[in-house]
Amino acid sequence: IGNDFMHTKYICLFLIIILNTFINCKNIKNDIQKNDINKISNNDLLEKYLNKPKHLEFIEYKSKNEQIIESSLYRLEGKYAAIVEKYLKNKCKMGKLKFICCGWEPRDGKHGYFKKDEYFKEKGLYRSYIVSMYSEETLINKRKNWAEIKYFYVLAEIYEY
Repeated sequence: IGNDFMHTKYICLFLIIILNTFINCKNIKNDIQKNDINKISNNDLLEKYLNKPKHLEFIEYKSKNEQIIESSLYRLEGKYAAIVEKYLKNKCKMGKLKFICCGWEPRDGKHGYFKKDEYFKEKGLYRSYIVSMYSEETLINKRKNWAEIKYFYVLAEIYEY
């Protein structure tokens, strides 16, 4: 019933967007796209497992892709990157962001964990809850200039192995 309910929600959202396009109701469409996305989806992993920072905009959810069973993608403006980085460092033990080549990513690939790993004895598998933050491609290599970077991204993933 859960998947059928989610499909119904997405179909309703799609129909609302199509209807709004035809009748040119920009205000309603913008409200749905910007303000209500987290109310529409219960697939916001950081909302489920953490007190998600307010600057994160939930933009995508994917499920069942080999070892990655769920993933949620978020974006935030560069001017909020230091706040979210600090939160993820303190709450999830993610590494400090470092400029490498053409973008910012956790130093030494040290991703964080938004929930403690679990072992399911009956299934013989482990589950890890990993979070990471990175910037869009950029040549801006000074932290003090992060506000000039349009978007940073946060990716939360649940792995089974």
